[in-house]
Amino acid sequence: MQSRDARGVRPYSPRMMTALLLYAYCVGLVSSRKSNAPPRGLTQVAAEWGIVCLCHNLRKLDRAVGAMRAVPR
Repeated sequence: MQSRDARGVRPYSPRMMTALLLYAYCVGLVSSRKSNAPPRGLTQVAAEWGIVCLCHNLRKLDRAVGAMRAVPR
């Protein structure tokens, strides 16, 4: 969390801003508005990644329940 001073929030790191500017230049973005827009397909990738994580967690849960059933009481 950035601390506040009399002028508002602290500025971003100059190192990070330089890296962002170089990246935008290398991929051909000449407008700052375009560099702020998320790349196409990002929402689809995020949704698919959520499904992958859900399946992974369900598989872990199934293994845990199966292991608990295998223990004799």
